[in-house]
Amino acid sequence: MSVEILEFFDPEVEVRQSASILGTEGTFHGYEGLVQSAREVIEPFQDVRFVPQGIADDGDQVVAAVEFRGTGRESGVDVRQAATHVWTLRDGRIVTWQVQMDTVQGPSAS
Repeated sequence: MSVEILEFFDPEVEVRQSASILGTEGTFHGYEGLVQSAREVIEPFQDVRFVPQGIADDGDQVVAAVEFRGTGRESGVDVRQAATHVWTLRDGRIVTWQVQMDTVQGPSAS
């Protein structure tokens, strides 16, 4: 994770991942937790992309529908997974990031 991206997050950021997130779950705190949560989701895959599907802004909250796309590093299986990201902002920085995956879709047909 690049240092530049951290400027968007409060140093005390809290990341909450649902149990269905590609084998990860939990609550992570601060920059160290942010990096750990990203590592848990991304490391098992190559060619990882988060493709925006829609976004709504409600002042201090932003809700984004995204599709996770990646190829299993070991298996070579293409994976697509719908998710909802909810960011709560304070003073222009993300203080909480909640991620919930939609029902597992399994490997893609492509």
